[in-house]
Amino acid sequence: MGSEYDVFLSHHGDDKPEVELLANRLQRKAGIRPFLDKWHLVSGKSWQPELAHAIDCSATAAIFFRPHSPGPWHNEEIQVLLDKAARSRDDFRVIPILLAGANADRIDPFLKQRTWVDFRRGLDDHSAFQRLVAAIKGEAVAPDGYELPDEPALYRGLERFDAEQKDYFFGREDDIRRLAKRLADSSFVAMVGASGCGKSSLARAGLHTDPASKSFRQSVAGIL
Repeated sequence: MGSEYDVFLSHHGDDKPEVELLANRLQRKAGIRPFLDKWHLVSGKSWQPELAHAIDCSATAAIFFRPHSPGPWHNEEIQVLLDKAARSRDDFRVIPILLAGANADRIDPFLKQRTWVDFRRGLDDHSAFQRLVAAIKGEAVAPDGYELPDEPALYRGLERFDAEQKDYFFGREDDIRRLAKRLADSSFVAMVGASGCGKSSLARAGLHTDPASKSFRQSVAGIL
């Protein structure tokens, strides 16, 4: 039988606006059912038994931290959550959440052993939100990837460097100076070398980095 709530949100009262914002996002964007006291506690009822029941009915718990101390009641709640995690042999996961200004060194020593989710850069941190969702679901998060844009192509393989890539063509300054000097002394210069050694790049991009070779660029580009 499934749990009534996917995650119990444990927090200091001062952090309720931020926690409620994340609760809305979890519900709307990830289809996760959070327990938030503001949403689920019934007015007129004793809140401690209601919280205990909510913890029993939750699959995981997220504990939020800020610079201030957890406070006596929040601390009591944390101990109950850790006790449930210990009794379930961590089938019930407890996830520390660092909000803006939180100091990881002030986290309960038993919680320090658990991987936390870091929102200290802001609640709009997409990577942190994805890690939180994965933690609640009990899934591993694939490493964040970064795809290089098509342009500018800093590494071109066997593709030549043209004038448009002259700012990324470097390391052949001596060859560029020698080529520019030869062109200044002669209307014809032959470049000989193995295929792929960079002859076209030297003429097309290299000459564009040398101000003295301006008068020769167009003719060289037309030949190659």
